[in-house]
Amino acid sequence: MYRFKRSVRVPYNRQACIYHFARMYRELPPEQQTQIKALCDKHGGEYRDALFAFVTTDDSAIKICQQHYIGKDTLYRVVRKFYEAFPALMIAPNEKNETEKNENERV
Repeated sequence: MYRFKRSVRVPYNRQACIYHFARMYRELPPEQQTQIKALCDKHGGEYRDALFAFVTTDDSAIKICQQHYIGKDTLYRVVRKFYEAFPALMIAPNEKNETEKNENERV
């Protein structure tokens, strides 16, 4: 279930998009799965497996912390980094193409 994360400096609607996008991990095309994995690797560091489990499954933070032997503060810190670094084009890749079309029409 989605809940707004106040500590994350990302607007509510964008957080919701990121949350649902990451939860659909198994249904995404391989290139987008690779991008999510890469974000977890980059911003999760040694906690990348816990971060990946948290953003792609419905498991609770407590369960993930116990499985990966980390504290909730650590998990929430890497989740915040993940959300703040999530690229806009991954959520809406067609928006870039529409912008380019509009610019080409002006020329």
